[in-house]
Amino acid sequence: MVKLHILIALCYFSLCCRGSAAIEGESYTGFYAKGLKLNAKLQAPGKMRAFYLSSMREPDQNNKCDAWDCVTQGLMALDTKARSGLFAYAVYHLAELAMSQNQFNEGLGLLAISTEVPQPLARKISLLKGRLLQFTAQPAVADHFRAHAEKFTDAESLYFAAAALERSGDKKKALELALRVLDKPEADFAFAQSGLIIRNLMGQAIYAMENVAQKIRLMEALRVAKDRASAQKLYQSLLRQKLAGAEKLLFTHYASRLAIDGGDLKTVTALVGGNAGDFLADGNDKAALDICERLLKKKQFNVAESLFSLKPPSKSRLQCRLRLAQRAGKLDIYARETASAYIAGFDGDSTLAERVFLRSCLPDSKSKQSTVSVPCLEELRNASRGKNVGAGARYYLARHYDAAGQADKVMELLAELAADYADDFYFYRILDKPFTNQKNLVPKLHQGASRSEKILAALVTGDLNQAKNVGELSELKDLEKRVWKMSGSLTGDKQTALLLFAADGRDEARELMRGEEGSTDLNTRKLQTYETLIALGRAANKSDIALYGVKQWMREKKLRPFLYDIPPGLLELLYPTTYGAHVEKYAEKNRIEVAEVMALIRQESQFFPGALSVAHAQGLMQLLPSTAKLVAAKEGMRTYDLFKAEDNIRLGTAFMRDIKDYYTADYVGLAIAYNAGPGRYTQWKKKLSHDDDFFIEEIPFQETYQYVRILLIDRAKYRVLLKK
Repeated sequence: MVKLHILIALCYFSLCCRGSAAIEGESYTGFYAKGLKLNAKLQAPGKMRAFYLSSMREPDQNNKCDAWDCVTQGLMALDTKARSGLFAYAVYHLAELAMSQNQFNEGLGLLAISTEVPQPLARKISLLKGRLLQFTAQPAVADHFRAHAEKFTDAESLYFAAAALERSGDKKKALELALRVLDKPEADFAFAQSGLIIRNLMGQAIYAMENVAQKIRLMEALRVAKDRASAQKLYQSLLRQKLAGAEKLLFTHYASRLAIDGGDLKTVTALVGGNAGDFLADGNDKAALDICERLLKKKQFNVAESLFSLKPPSKSRLQCRLRLAQRAGKLDIYARETASAYIAGFDGDSTLAERVFLRSCLPDSKSKQSTVSVPCLEELRNASRGKNVGAGARYYLARHYDAAGQADKVMELLAELAADYADDFYFYRILDKPFTNQKNLVPKLHQGASRSEKILAALVTGDLNQAKNVGELSELKDLEKRVWKMSGSLTGDKQTALLLFAADGRDEARELMRGEEGSTDLNTRKLQTYETLIALGRAANKSDIALYGVKQWMREKKLRPFLYDIPPGLLELLYPTTYGAHVEKYAEKNRIEVAEVMALIRQESQFFPGALSVAHAQGLMQLLPSTAKLVAAKEGMRTYDLFKAEDNIRLGTAFMRDIKDYYTADYVGLAIAYNAGPGRYTQWKKKLSHDDDFFIEEIPFQETYQYVRILLIDRAKYRVLLKK
C-alpha cells in the first residue's frame, strides 16, 4: 500500500501519465489541491466536493453528494482500503468547512469518523473539535480542553484551553494554563491573549505577583495586546523591586520595548544605559539588537549611537553601529574601523560589515569622494584574508589596476577571487562585465592543473565550462546519495508528507516534518529535515520544495560551492528549469532573455505556481492582481489565472518588457523596479551614481541591494547552465 500511494503521487505529476487515465483533476491529490484553493465563502459547494473526492483512493466523480449528511455517510462507508492517503486531512478540512457554514453538529459528526491521524493533525482536530463543542454549548467543552492541554503543550493549545476553561468557570485551571503560555513569547497571538486572560482573572493582584519572571513577561504580553495602561503599571511596580541576573536582563529588554512604543526615549536611555555592562554584553545579542532595530526604525539614530557605544566592544554594540552607519549613510572612517573590528573579532561572514567597509572606500554621490581609495580597499583586502567576505575589495582593486594597465596586479586579484570567492557576486560580476585587458591575461592550463587554476582560467575567459571537471565536493556527493536513497523509500509520515506536497498542502507537509522525532541536537535535526524536504520535493516533482531544502542544507553547513562543485543531480534541483517551454515561448515574444526570467522566478517564488505573498502578489512571478489586470488588458487576455503557470509567465514576461521599455531599464533597473517599485528606480536613477557598479553599491535599501545581487548571480549561472 505504501508503494502504491507513492506511485500514485509520482504518476500524477510525471510526463508518463499525460496520456493515461491519471490526468489532472482525477487524482485524489488533484482534488485535494483544488479544495485548498477554493474559497470557503464564495465556492463552498465546490470546496466540499473537492475534499470529499480527495478522501477516496479512486475518486468517484459520478457521486452527486452535495449535502453534509450524504458526505458524512459516504465517508463512514468508505472501506479502509478505499480511503486515500489524505483521508484524515480531507475529513479535517470538511469539518472546518462545516463550521464556517455554522453546521456545528455536522462538523462534530465528521470528526467522529475513526481513522489514523498524524500527531500534528491530531492537535488541529482536537482544537477544531473543542471550538465546535463551544458553538453547540455542550457540557463536554471543559473536559475536552483539559484533556487537550494535557496532551498538547504548544502556546496555541494552552491559550485556547485557558480561554475555554475561563468561560466554563474553571478559573483556577484557566489561570494555570495562561501562565504557562507566558513562557512562550515567540507565539505573539497566544502570548498576548493569555496575558489578557491573566489580567481578567487576577485583577489588581497582577501588580503583586511573586514570580518576577512571570510578572515581566505579563508586562510584555499586555504591551503586545495593546493594553498599555496595565503594562505601564506593571513596569512601575517592577521598578520598585530589586532585580538581578536574568530577570534584570529580561526587564531591561521588555521595558525598553514598552518605552520605545510610547516614545519615551529618556526611559530607554536610563534602562539600557543603566545596565549596559550586562545588556550589551556578548551572549545577550538577540535582545540588545532587538532594541537597536526598534530605535533605528523610529529613526532615533542619535539615541542608538549614544547607547551602543563601541567600547567595550561586543557583537551587539558593533553590529548596531554598522546598521546605524548603513541606515544613516555615515560611511566614514569610524564606520570602517567598526566594520574591520567586527569582521576580525565577531563575524567573518558579515555581508553588512563588508558593505559598510567597502562603501567607505568607494565614490559616493552624497560625498566629495570621486575616486576609489586604494589604501582603503587594500585595508579591507587584508582584514578579510581567510574570511568569507572581501570579494568586493578585490573586485574594485582589480578594476582600478585594470584601468591603470597593471596586468600583473589584476591577475593576482583574479587569482584570489577564483581561489576563495568562486560563488560570490563579484566573481559573477566579472563574467557579466569583463575588464578591459582581461582577454590578454588568459592563463595556459597545464596537465594536472589545480582546482583554483581551472576556476581562474574559467573566470578570465568567461567560460565556466573550462572548470566543469574541478571535482564535486564530497559532502554534496554524500548528500545526493542519501537523498536519492530516501526518495525511493518514503514511509509513514514521510509518505503522507509526500502526498501533501504533491497536493500543494505545503504548510501541512512542513508541519508534519517538524513533528518528526530525530536527533536531540538542533542543528542535526535541521539538517535531517532539509534532507527530507529535498527527497520529498524530488519524489513529488515539486521544484520549490527541493530547491528550498538544498539551499537551507547548504546554508546550515555554511557551504558556498562553485557551480561545478555541485553534483549534477543537486545542481538541477538548485537551479530548476521547470516550466521551461512557457518561459522560452513568452521570453522570446517579449524580447527578454530566458536566463533573466528563470533567475527572477527562482528568487520570487522558487518555482511554486501557488505562491502568495503577504502583499497578495501571486504565482511564479509574484504579480499583484492590479498589475496583472493592466498587463492583461494590453495583452488582450480577458480571462487568466495567476496561479496557472502559463498565464503567470505570459503576464510576468510582458510586465518585464513594459518595465524595460518604459523606463529604458537594464536588468539591474528591472530588478529594482520589481522589488522596490518603478518609482524608486526612477528616483535612484536620477540621484545615484551613473557608474553601473557604484550605482548598485549605493542602493539605499538593504533588501533591494541583496535582491539585485542575487538576480545578477542567478542570471549568470542560468546562462551557463542553459547553454550547457
